[in-house]
Amino acid sequence: MLFLIGMVGIAQAQTLFTKNDLYEDPTSLLLKRIIIEVDSTSSKDLQTLVKNWSGMTFRNATKVIVSETNTQMVLRYHTDAFYKKALGIPYPFGWYVRLQIEFKDNKVRISAYDDGNAYVPPTYSQYGSSRAIPEGKYNLIIFGMKKDGTARSGNVDGYLSFKKSYISTLKSLEQYLFQKNLSILQSESNW
Repeated sequence: MLFLIGMVGIAQAQTLFTKNDLYEDPTSLLLKRIIIEVDSTSSKDLQTLVKNWSGMTFRNATKVIVSETNTQMVLRYHTDAFYKKALGIPYPFGWYVRLQIEFKDNKVRISAYDDGNAYVPPTYSQYGSSRAIPEGKYNLIIFGMKKDGTARSGNVDGYLSFKKSYISTLKSLEQYLFQKNLSILQSESNW
């Protein structure tokens, strides 16, 4: 009997998802921060590589890159990876992720932030209606977590999907920087 109770406790603990599982720093809405070191690459070359990556990754890179200086670039992209479940049916919600990318010679620091929900139009049906939700009104803590910081049961899979999505984006950028830098170094050695 105790074994069965212990197994139920373990199953419940595995489905518990908190804001600390999603955010590196919940107060600033920082999802993840990584530092990538790339040998023998100037900050200007790194910035060019990130621009090239964004052009290949996002459908409209000129709208995704929202700010750029000599030392940093800010990208804001849309994802449908977050969803809520109602009666077992997933309902996707568009969400924005902001990437703040800082450049130094041989280094890139990437900070991914929860940048709020996308616009949700109003809905009308014979069963009722819902108001429109303005863009950026909610962050993921407010939108689908209880006051104690744990996810509502219908949102856990959506949070995991969202987390997997932004981590995949960060890994994609990291791999691109390493591959392109390697090819740049190899082509220069042919001289």
